[in-house]
Amino acid sequence: MLFSCNIDMDNAAFAEDPHAELSKVVEKLASEVNYFRYNDFTRNITDYGGKQIGFWTIIGDNNND
Repeated sequence: MLFSCNIDMDNAAFAEDPHAELSKVVEKLASEVNYFRYNDFTRNITDYGGKQIGFWTIIGDNNND
């Protein structure tokens, strides 16, 4: 399995304190990863204003055959 995540931090949501905003986004992402337990799945990442800033995906299966 492969986990991939891309986040574009070049927008207003990250202007004041990019590290704090990224921390909030990653915390939300961690919750989603735990909730969405699908293989070959892609999900959009949004900032606090609802603007898409990236995506994350899980590719492959969780069978270790």
